[in-house]
Amino acid sequence: MQASKEFTNRHLSEDEDNNLYFAYGSNLNKKDLKDWARINNKDYPLKDKVSLAYLPDNRLIFNHYSTSRKGGALNIVESPEDKVHGVLFEVKGEEGWESLDKKEGHPYAYERTKVKVFYGQGDKPVTAITYVKKNKMDDLHGPKCSYIKVLLKGYKNHGLNVGPVKKAIKAIAEAKAKEQKQKSRSKRAEAKEASEQLNINI
Repeated sequence: MQASKEFTNRHLSEDEDNNLYFAYGSNLNKKDLKDWARINNKDYPLKDKVSLAYLPDNRLIFNHYSTSRKGGALNIVESPEDKVHGVLFEVKGEEGWESLDKKEGHPYAYERTKVKVFYGQGDKPVTAITYVKKNKMDDLHGPKCSYIKVLLKGYKNHGLNVGPVKKAIKAIAEAKAKEQKQKSRSKRAEAKEASEQLNINI
């Protein structure tokens, strides 16, 4: 896979205060993040890309509604044997973290969360910070097309597989179809019950 060439051979400190940020969503799109920083009078918060990395036992999901995006925003949830692929960045000190906190709505929307990710051909662990919205798994929200384009562009720019993003989008359609089917069954059951009630003879 082409993306594997972008794992760093450099040794990263396993110190939990190593200033590393694991990005898996819209912040992979440099232009989008730069535009946000400019509009909000903030400096761009990230230094150069350190390495591709992955977070084990998690998957992507659209279970957060973003008022700024006017639709679903990407999140991660625990999911045994799955992996979330992303990028490790160094952050520009405390000011950089403050900018990321503001963009992610920490601690009210997404929360700063310490995770152990793997880099260096996927075999070296390191602690990093990512942002996670800790709400119910079944609260799915469809993302706007404009947001999907931001995500796909960011993934492609870093050589990441866009399949998991599309799989998360597909899960929303499947959940809606299932919900509609259940509603249809419920309506048929109600109609049947109403018919039976009308035909009761004493």
